[in-house]
Amino acid sequence: MTTLLTATASILIAVPANAAIYFVNQSVGSISVIGSISTNDTIGSLQTGDITDFSLKLTSAANTVTLNSANAFFVTGGEGLVASSEAVTFNFSNSANSFFYFFDGFANFVCGASGEQGGCTGVNNTLEATVDPTFVSIPKFGSYKFATAGAVPETATWGMMIAGFGMIGAAMRSRRRSTKVSFA
Repeated sequence: MTTLLTATASILIAVPANAAIYFVNQSVGSISVIGSISTNDTIGSLQTGDITDFSLKLTSAANTVTLNSANAFFVTGGEGLVASSEAVTFNFSNSANSFFYFFDGFANFVCGASGEQGGCTGVNNTLEATVDPTFVSIPKFGSYKFATAGAVPETATWGMMIAGFGMIGAAMRSRRRSTKVSFA
């Protein structure tokens, strides 16, 4: 009976995570980009639909803008933007014409492009950012870590860990009761 209850409790507690959250803390020249990106747990090449939510605060000396899912757009193409369990990277040396854009109508954006794609402004292999009126374009080559995974486990992970410790404690506390059989 207790085995059945334990198995049922384990199944109910073990809710799978449905999103991976990555944190961005970058400087693109004089523009800082700070925020978060949520994906649908895809590991490997990210496409436009794999980014489920984002909020990026772009700050220059003249202005600050927040690009998020409510007021901006995200588009990617090719296979240069890659998610792993540790980070989101972009391969600027990818010759497959890869790109990614976070933008609010091209007045404010952060983007990267490789190969013959031409970047946001037509320049190959660049990481670019604009906070109107400031524009920065930096040449990049190789793999670039754009965002890193959070160090704090998700809520479901904490719940499973606490429940596991509780079950271990309960198992250690319980004692076998010895019963004596007597014949009359």
